[in-house]
Amino acid sequence: MQDKRVRYNAIFMDHMMPGMDGIEATQHIRRLNTDYASNIPIIALTANAIVGNEEMFLKNGFQAFISKPIEIASLDTIIREWVRDKEQEKLYSRSEVEHLPVHHDDINWQALDKGVEGIKIAKGLSRFYGDKTAYVDVLRSFAKNTVPLLTAAMDVREDNLIEYATIIHGIKGSGSGICADEAAGLAELLENAAIAGDYDYIVTHNANLIKTVHRLIADIEIMLGELNSDNQKPVMEKPDSNALSRLLQACRDYEMRTVDAVLEEMEAYDYKTDGDLVVWLRENVEMMNFDEIVDKLSKFDNLEKA
Repeated sequence: MQDKRVRYNAIFMDHMMPGMDGIEATQHIRRLNTDYASNIPIIALTANAIVGNEEMFLKNGFQAFISKPIEIASLDTIIREWVRDKEQEKLYSRSEVEHLPVHHDDINWQALDKGVEGIKIAKGLSRFYGDKTAYVDVLRSFAKNTVPLLTAAMDVREDNLIEYATIIHGIKGSGSGICADEAAGLAELLENAAIAGDYDYIVTHNANLIKTVHRLIADIEIMLGELNSDNQKPVMEKPDSNALSRLLQACRDYEMRTVDAVLEEMEAYDYKTDGDLVVWLRENVEMMNFDEIVDKLSKFDNLEKA
């Protein structure tokens, strides 16, 4: 799987690298004068959103420029433009048309519209160009994946501040991603304190961050429950083998659009048996555990013949 990802030929460079910056590294790559080095997409990712930066990067061998904080839709657009297998994309586009996921019109969007305390819903939706489904998926991922970080953050000691700073950086980033500005701000102050070695500040304020984010997660989960309160799913005997086969191939090819489409298709149903498999698949897709998914699905009898 790692080799497959490498073949996507994209290099994301932050504004600092050990020994040289991204521009120097890009110039070294381009000077190799091979077809690969000349054509591999290189995308600049930097916190320095200064007028003229984009032109500077483009003149120095980059194909595109993204500034922090990252807008998910903009990142997706850049990746689709520069990191793509066009022939494979045509194949999957046809597959997606043939297997469109089931959409329900009775989702209770008022649960999202009324808001979640601590989250700027309107700002979050604007990041996804008003796509409520995409934004809700990110909120769901935050609620599911942040709990382990909070548990790890509780174990802060004076001798593990570097590890603590990494954990808190993750909470800050994901909080900012869903536009939970208060939680992200608290996390940023604690991250800075950890970097500065200010253990006393962390001892005083860490519990408040954990309490704030736990409350935020609880409110998100309430909202998610209300979204589906009027949305009764049809029942199938078990997950469709054809859908599982398409998911298996999409994970092997690291074709995220098809992975998401097939999962949404499967999640449109409840199952009499093996419903826990669909839950497991969603959890592992969100954690990018594609090797584990391929390994598990490859063991299903006759799946690839479906």
